[in-house]
Amino acid sequence: CKITLILTLNRILCVLLIGKASCPGRYEAVSYQLGSERKESCYFVSTDYVRWEDGTLFCSRHHGGYLAEFVYLAEWEAFKSFFTNIPKTTKAQLYDTHVWIGASHVIGRNVWKWNGSEADFSQIVPRSQIPELELTPLKNLPEGDSYGLTVNVYSGDMEPYIFRTLSCIGCPTMHSYVCETDQAIDKEPLSLSATECQRDLQDGARDLAQCHEDLEREKEEAKKMSQNLTVCEVDLELCGLQALGLEDDSENLAECEKNITEVKNVISLKEQTISSLQEKLLQERGKRISSLEEELQKTKLFLWERDQMISFLQRELEIARKTTELLIPKMTFAIRKSDYQNGEAKSSIVEAGGLRWWVSFWVPSNFNRLLIHAEGGRGVSVPWTLTTQFLTLKIFKKEGREEKAHTNRLERATFSSDKGVAGMLPGWTWSTLTHPSWGFIHSQETLHMEVSFEGVASMSLGLPPQRPTVWEAEAILQLREFTSSLKEDGDGISSRSVHVGGFEWRAWVRRRSDYAFGLKCSLEKKEDWTLRVDWSMILLSAEGGGRNEETKGNGVEVRRGLPLTFGCHIRESDIHRFLTDDTAKVAVKIRVHH
Repeated sequence: CKITLILTLNRILCVLLIGKASCPGRYEAVSYQLGSERKESCYFVSTDYVRWEDGTLFCSRHHGGYLAEFVYLAEWEAFKSFFTNIPKTTKAQLYDTHVWIGASHVIGRNVWKWNGSEADFSQIVPRSQIPELELTPLKNLPEGDSYGLTVNVYSGDMEPYIFRTLSCIGCPTMHSYVCETDQAIDKEPLSLSATECQRDLQDGARDLAQCHEDLEREKEEAKKMSQNLTVCEVDLELCGLQALGLEDDSENLAECEKNITEVKNVISLKEQTISSLQEKLLQERGKRISSLEEELQKTKLFLWERDQMISFLQRELEIARKTTELLIPKMTFAIRKSDYQNGEAKSSIVEAGGLRWWVSFWVPSNFNRLLIHAEGGRGVSVPWTLTTQFLTLKIFKKEGREEKAHTNRLERATFSSDKGVAGMLPGWTWSTLTHPSWGFIHSQETLHMEVSFEGVASMSLGLPPQRPTVWEAEAILQLREFTSSLKEDGDGISSRSVHVGGFEWRAWVRRRSDYAFGLKCSLEKKEDWTLRVDWSMILLSAEGGGRNEETKGNGVEVRRGLPLTFGCHIRESDIHRFLTDDTAKVAVKIRVHH
C-alpha cells in the first residue's frame, strides 16, 4: 500500500510540475510598476513586413494578438527600453529601422487614436505625462494623407509614416511590426508538497494520514490544472487535423517545388544571358572607347598640323611682303657628251637675274633626272629665295631640216641659297639622248637646252619658311596647259608640290602613245632614301557623273632609284573628257609610314 501511494504521488507530481511561461508562444514579457502593483505586458517583434492596415490582421491571425498599444506612461517607457535593447541580429532582420504600432491619424480625423480602444492619446493619459509625444512630429500633419505610428528601433522615438495618400493610390509603405497579446498565463508554480510527502514516507518522518490530507489538497489543485490540460488536448487535436490537411496538400507542395525549380532554371538562364550581354556590352564599350581615343589622337594631330601650316603661311606672307619681282630671260645651255663623269654631266654656266645657273643630267638609276641649279651671283645677299610660277626646260632635237623641242614643265619651282636645285624627269635616258640616231646630239656631240620662266619670278631675302612635317595629306592638283605643253612623245608636265613626310610630291603626266599619270617624289635629293607610302590618285572627269579614273597603292616603296608611282593611262582620244580650259585636275591622297 505504501508503494502504491508512492507511485500515485509520482504521477500527481508529474502533473503538478507542468508549468508555462507568463506569455504565450513567441511573445516576451515586459514588466513595469504601476502604483503599488507590478504589471506585465506581452510583446512580439515580427521581422516580416506589412502595410499598416494589415498589421492588426497579421497579429490576430498569425500571432493571436493585435498591434501594440500603450495605455500608461510606465508601460510605454518599459516597452521602449525593451525594444531598443533587442538583439542586434533581430534588428538586422527588420525591414528597416521602424516598426508599426497600433495608432493612426486618418483622413478627416485630425487626432491620433489607438486602433483597439479608439481612444486618443489625451483621453488615455494627459499629454504632459508623455513628453515624447510633444517631441515628435505628431501634430499639424497635412490633410489628405493617412498616417500610421512607428517606433524607431534605435532611438525609441515615435514617428508617423504615410500609409495612404490621395496623391499616390496604391503606393504602400512597408514596415515590420510589433504585436501585443492579453493572453498572459500565470507562471507561478503550484506548491508541490507531494514531493516532500514522498520523501517523508521513505524516511518515516511523516505518517500516511498526514500525507493523505496534503495529497487531497494537491488533488484539488491538480483538478484545476487538468482542466487546462484538457484545453491543450483539444488544441493538439486541432493541430492533428491540420497536420492531416498538410498531408493532403503534399502533392500541391511537390508541384510547387517543381514549379520553383523550373522558375530557378529560367532565372539561371536569364542570368547567364544577362552576363553574356554585359560581357558583349563591355567589349563594345571598350572598342568604342578605343575608337574614340584614336579619333581624338587624329584630331589632335590635325590641329597641330593646322597650327603649323598657319605659322608657315604667316611666315611665307611676311617673306612675300619683302619680295622683289624679277624678269629672268630665257637661258640656253649646252652639255657635251664628253662632260659625263661619275653618273652626271654638267652644262656651261649662265648668269641671269643676279644668279648663276646651270643644268646637269644625273643618272642614279634607269630613271634619269634633269637638274636645274642656281647659286648666288655677284651683288646678291645671302640668304635668298627665288620662286617661279612656271619653269620650262626644252631639249632640242633635229628631224631632218626641222628642229623640234621636247618639253618638261614644272609649276611653282623654288630655289634658295640653302637648296638651289629643281628636278625633272626627262623621259629620255642619257644613252638615248647621246646616240646620233635619235637626233638630240648636235655638232661636237653636244645637247642644246633652253630654260625659261613663265610669269614673274619673285626674289626675297631670307630662306623659305620651314614647312611643318605632316604624314598624311589630301589635295587637288592641277596640270595646266595640258595639250599645249604635251605635243611630242616624251613631253611631261608636273603640278605644284605637296609636302608629306618631309618630302616634296607632285602629280605628273607623260605623253607617249597615250597619257601616263603618276606621282613623283623629291627628284633632286641625291642622298640615298626610301619611303613606304599609301597613295591614291583620282583623275577627275570634266563631265561629272562619277566617270573618274582612280588608281591607288598600299605600302608601296618609293626610293631614290624609283622616285615615282604609276597611275592610270588615258588614250589620246579620251583625254578631252578630263580637261577643262586645257587643265586636268587630279585628287591625290598620300600617307607616308613613319
